[in-house]
Amino acid sequence: MQGTQISFFPNEDEYHSIKKQKKPKLGRYQRIQRELDQDNSDPHKIFIDVSSAASPLSKYTFVDLFCGAGGITQGLFQAGFTPLASVEISPIASATHKRNFPQCHHFCGDIEQFSAQNWLQQIGSPDVNVVVGGPPCQGCYIRSRIS
Repeated sequence: MQGTQISFFPNEDEYHSIKKQKKPKLGRYQRIQRELDQDNSDPHKIFIDVSSAASPLSKYTFVDLFCGAGGITQGLFQAGFTPLASVEISPIASATHKRNFPQCHHFCGDIEQFSAQNWLQQIGSPDVNVVVGGPPCQGCYIRSRIS
């Protein structure tokens, strides 16, 4: 005995074309962006377009050790400093830093192999006003050396 299937929608294709399309839900970043755009409680709120390179506001220069992708470099650059050089051991973070700061000389390798004096001579011995760094915590460093 064969059963018969009864449907309220005789033509399934017609039903799917009538079906209301759902709006995509905002992701976390878009939701936070919208909330920041709508929040006018902070009178000092400003937005900076980081994709456009600004000219430095001062003649101060710096070298960034353990630079990662360039968080400290970006902050100092926005404060008006000029990045001269950076050092990073991670090839991925190093490639990101090079892309973010193409005008900055970059050394990718272990800091123990980095000779600051020789390297600065190679790039023309510029004056360095500030040396900054964001070294990893010892626990993270030890775990990465073991693995």
